[in-house]
Amino acid sequence: MDVEGMQAYLTLDLFKLTGDDIARLKRDQGQGKRKRGDEDGGDEQEDGEHREVPIPKVKKAKKGVKGKGRKRKAGEAVARSYDPFVNPNLDHKLTIGDRLSTGGYSWLPDCLVQSADLEDNIVLNAIVNHVGIVEGSQHVEVTTEAGEVYRALKAIVTVPVGVLNPSNTSRSRIVFDPPLSEAKREAFEHVGGGGHNKVIMRFKECFWDETAQFLNTPDESVQFMNLHAFDPSKATNTLVGHLFGYFNVDREQTVTNALKVLTTMQTNGIRPSVSSLRKLLIDAEVTQWDTDVFSLGSYSYYRPGGSLEHIEDLATAHPEPDSKNGVDTRPAVFFAGEATSVSGNQCVHGAVHSGVRATTEALAAVHGVAHPMWMASEGYEE
Repeated sequence: MDVEGMQAYLTLDLFKLTGDDIARLKRDQGQGKRKRGDEDGGDEQEDGEHREVPIPKVKKAKKGVKGKGRKRKAGEAVARSYDPFVNPNLDHKLTIGDRLSTGGYSWLPDCLVQSADLEDNIVLNAIVNHVGIVEGSQHVEVTTEAGEVYRALKAIVTVPVGVLNPSNTSRSRIVFDPPLSEAKREAFEHVGGGGHNKVIMRFKECFWDETAQFLNTPDESVQFMNLHAFDPSKATNTLVGHLFGYFNVDREQTVTNALKVLTTMQTNGIRPSVSSLRKLLIDAEVTQWDTDVFSLGSYSYYRPGGSLEHIEDLATAHPEPDSKNGVDTRPAVFFAGEATSVSGNQCVHGAVHSGVRATTEALAAVHGVAHPMWMASEGYEE
């Protein structure tokens, strides 16, 4: 990605308000300037068996019709500001999907975290086992394997479809209370986590056509991408082998299998041997998404009978709203990830866009207003 494109992501802010939105909020709420952290839930409690994060306290509007009207207008303004179609904060030229990131993907979440100033609000290495809605409210309690409890107004779940599937019996399984809807459970029967792994190999020199972007092989379960052709400076002499259907094979055996496939290809008039390729090999990395309990698959795929309707069911909030055309604050848990994206499933851009969609839905529920996209589709006007 060029410098201009990277800068666009560095300045990305999914939670950005326009100048008009900020002015309207200040006018309607009469709050003036607010310091960062005014709605912070406070310190965590560490003197008990469980560690709870309290629900953020929100100032109530003064009693009376005028106060309620201000609160409603402010909520509507906030919800509209998050509509990705009205105020797009993502550069769609960078997220339309037909792109290759030769530098990996770690920079993307890093930029998102920095732009939203979330460094101090991220908990790593915490295995979530339970997501429950507090009885009599729309608040959420998230419980980890270690017994820590986090409370929030709403929650967005982004785990892979293999982990989310109720049939998952590994330590990564998440139990929902109340249980997921019948439609969502049925969707898991038609959408699963696919078996697609990669072996990345860097050699001392290119023994193949440096300009060819892809190398076809006689083995239909393996395809090689010439990363060197896409970015010679960062991916020098590097091949990426796409492996389909390889399960429970250790790293060395996977590398050997990939080298054997390369020996079946005549490059530059020479057919290399496995031993000669071993001497040229500098390093190799193998993914094993199928056996990773926190992935249980590389990305989603349609099982027999699968359709876009099942993708939409996976993306539906929980509990399901009574109406898509009215105000409904009942949903407390929202879902994002490539498996919930109708137009970008199996792809990173689909995951990013689904995150914007889930955030929009959650904010609409928090502020008690109709979904911004519904308002736009219905010709909503102030």
